[in-house]
Amino acid sequence: MGTGWVYQLHWRPTFWEDMTAREEGALGEHDRYVESLYTQGLVVLAGAILDPPTGLIFIQAADEDTAKTIMARDPCVVSGVVDATLHSFEAGYVGAGSGYNHLRDEIKAAGDSD
Repeated sequence: MGTGWVYQLHWRPTFWEDMTAREEGALGEHDRYVESLYTQGLVVLAGAILDPPTGLIFIQAADEDTAKTIMARDPCVVSGVVDATLHSFEAGYVGAGSGYNHLRDEIKAAGDSD
């Protein structure tokens, strides 16, 4: 996968216990939005952490501006029911036989050129 992006949705602490109708509506729209991104091949992985309430959406985007636009259009962000942050992400372990070997090789090659 290489470098991608993850945007993180920060819910209020008791979100799962007492979400409001407004929050529930935004969450439903969010689910449809993420599913549409997935069908377009832009979402690699998405899910929730229950404690603390956090959403993680791993996306593929050409650049940071595109990733920011994807995050900014998320209905939960648009509605203001969450705070969101964007992070670059270097995938290292995505299945059997994967890993950070390419990074080790680049570091070793840089050291050999000294």
